[in-house]
Amino acid sequence: QQGFGTAAGSTSATVAQNTSMSLNNTTTGGMYYALNSRVLTWNFNKNTVSAISKTSASCTIWSTSGSCTITTPTITPQANFTQQGFGTAAGSTSATVAQNASMTLNNTTTGGTYYALNSRRLTWNFNKGSVSSISKTTDGCTIWSTGATCTISAPTITPVSGYTGNGFGTTSTATSATIAASGTITLSNTSNGGTYYGLQKKTITITYNGNGATSGSTASQSCTMYNANTTCAITVNSNGFTRTNYNFQGFGTGTTTVSHNAGTSYSFSNNTTLYAIWKLKGTSISDIISDVMNSSPDSIVIDSDGNKRYTGGSPNNYVSFNGEKWRIIGLFGDKMKITKEGSYHTMRNDVWNNVASNDWPKSSLYNHLNTTYYNSINETYRNMIANGEWQVGMPDDYTITASEMYEYEKKKVVTGYVGLLNAADYGYASKCYKTHLLSQYGLSFCIDSGWLNFGGNRIRQWLITPFAGEFKALYVDSDYLSFGSVTVSAYCRPVMYLKPNVYIKSGTGTYLDPFILILD
Repeated sequence: QQGFGTAAGSTSATVAQNTSMSLNNTTTGGMYYALNSRVLTWNFNKNTVSAISKTSASCTIWSTSGSCTITTPTITPQANFTQQGFGTAAGSTSATVAQNASMTLNNTTTGGTYYALNSRRLTWNFNKGSVSSISKTTDGCTIWSTGATCTISAPTITPVSGYTGNGFGTTSTATSATIAASGTITLSNTSNGGTYYGLQKKTITITYNGNGATSGSTASQSCTMYNANTTCAITVNSNGFTRTNYNFQGFGTGTTTVSHNAGTSYSFSNNTTLYAIWKLKGTSISDIISDVMNSSPDSIVIDSDGNKRYTGGSPNNYVSFNGEKWRIIGLFGDKMKITKEGSYHTMRNDVWNNVASNDWPKSSLYNHLNTTYYNSINETYRNMIANGEWQVGMPDDYTITASEMYEYEKKKVVTGYVGLLNAADYGYASKCYKTHLLSQYGLSFCIDSGWLNFGGNRIRQWLITPFAGEFKALYVDSDYLSFGSVTVSAYCRPVMYLKPNVYIKSGTGTYLDPFILILD
C-alpha cells in the first residue's frame, strides 16, 4: 500500500494510511484515493557475449496503471560476432527483444530472465576446379551464442565425361578428397572461410593378351589420372606368356606390330589391351649341322678354324633364297655361308676383272656383285645378308690340298656383301679333300663325292682366290682346279654370308623340300 493520493492515478501519496489528518475552517471537504504499487524487475544474462550494459531493469505499476516499461541493455558481442538482442534461453537462435529496446511489463508479469545473444555467419567457397560443374559455389551457416560449430553441405559434382567425382580438396591438384561430394562440413568459431576445389579421377587398366600364347600370363596394371590430367604413366610388365616355337618380340596395341616394350614407361589415356607379339622361332644352322654330325659324321668337315662345312656328293643342304635354290656351304663362326645352286644357275658370264689386276676389292666382279646384283635381291632377303669377311690370300701353287689352300687364303681378309667361292670351299665340298690335290678333282671319284662339282661338264667357273702374279686368279675347269688371266670370261656363282639371326623356319634341306629362312 502507498497511502492516499488526490487522484485515482496518483503515483505518490498525499497522506499515509492510519495517519492523523487536520481539517480547519476553510476545509470544505474532498476525496482522497487509496493508492498501491508494484515494482516489476527483469533480469538480463550476458550469456556468451563479451559484456552487457546492465544485468537487470525495473519499473513500477501504480494503482490504476496496467503496465510499465523498461529498456533492455546494450550488448558488446564476442570478437567476430554480431549482437542479436535477447532471447528466452541461452541457446536461442532468434531474439525476443532487441538491445536498447523498450520492454513493457504488466500486472501479470512475474519477472524473468533474458539472455544476451550474438552470432557469427561462416561462409565457405567451392571452386569447380577441373570438373565439368558443381551444384553451388558457396554455402554458409551461423554459430549462435552457446554454439561452437555449425555445418554446411558440400556441392554435388558433375565430372568430365569418363571421369568420376572425387570429392573436394584444399587444392585443385589434390589426389585425395578432404571431404566427399554432398558431404557435411563442420565449421567452427576459428573458421575464417576458405575454398574447396572439385576433384575428379579416371582409373586406367592395362590388360595383356597372349595373342596365341600356349601358356603363361601377364598381370594387368592400373594407374589413375587426377583432375586436369589426361594421361597417366605405366611401366609395361615383363612378358609372362610363352608360345611354342615362337620368340616374344614385345607388346602392341594390335596383334602384329610391336609398340610397347617391357620395362619401358608409357602414357595411357584409356583402358588398353596390349597383345604379345610373336615371331616364329627358327632352328639355327648350328643345330642343323649338329644333327647332321650326329647322324652322319662324315657329311661335315671341320677346317683348322673350326668352320663346319658340308662335304660329299649329295648332302641335304638346299635352301630357298630370293625365290631360288641355293646351297649351304657351312657354318663360319656364327654365320651361314651359302652359294647359288647349279652349273646353269650362274649369275653372268664375265671377266674376273677388266684390268690386269687380281686385287679382289678393285675387281669388276666385286663391283658388280656388291652393287647391281646386291640391289637386285628382294629386300626381305637382302636384309638377311651380312657384311662378311672374305679370305683372299694368294697361293703360289694350286697343286695342293683343300686344307693347304685354306691356310693360304686366310692370310688376307676383305669385307663385302657378295663374293665367289673360295678354292678351299670347292675343295672341302668333295670327299677328295682327304686324299687328293685340288688339281686332281676331275677324277670320277672326286666328281661323284663332291656336291659343288659339275659332273665333268666343260664349265669354267671363277673363284674369289687370286693366284701368284698380278694377272691371274683361280677357277674350276671341268671340275679340277686351274688358273687363268683375270681378263678371261667365265661363269661365276654368287656366295654370301647370312646374319647370325637368320634361322631355318621349315624344310628338310632336300632339293624338293629346301630349308625356308626367317630373320629373327
